Amino acid sequence: MRQAFKEQTRPLTDSSDVISEQQAIQHLFPGAIGTFKNPSSHRSGVINTPDRAVSLVQFADLLLRIVDERDPTRNP
Repeated sequence: MRQAFKEQTRPLTDSSDVISEQQAIQHLFPGAIGTFKNPSSHRSGVINTPDRAVSLVQFADLLLRIVDERDPTRNP
């Protein structure tokens, strides 16, 4: 994830963003995996309310939209 969003040089990087914003998005994706995906893959009960589940699905949807918008194979 960090390589795909590495500032200035990678396919999912928006080079029109300032460097600090490129770095922020580069950290957002692995941070989301480490915070939300990994714990629920290793323990049960992490997502313990319907509201939390809905919020996580919406957040995942946003992340996937960012990838889709930046994917050069989808937006040549």
